[in-house]
Amino acid sequence: MPLQILRAEVNNMSNIRVLKIQPEYRKNKLTRKLTPVPSVKLSGNWLEDAGFHTGKEIHVYVENNCLVIHSIEEITR
Repeated sequence: MPLQILRAEVNNMSNIRVLKIQPEYRKNKLTRKLTPVPSVKLSGNWLEDAGFHTGKEIHVYVENNCLVIHSIEEITR
């Protein structure tokens, strides 16, 4: 999907959050240098409103260039 179309859809949907990929610095085991890796932080009451309560386990995976988050229900264990 072209970026222009995606931005138009985001502007029309009030339940979408715009986030920025931030660097998180980790120490390389071999060189001990700090290396940036991509990081995404999600927080806010909107997560609880969506059913993602504190302590709930989730699956996160990539599908068609999208991050998908599903809650793990107790029944599936």
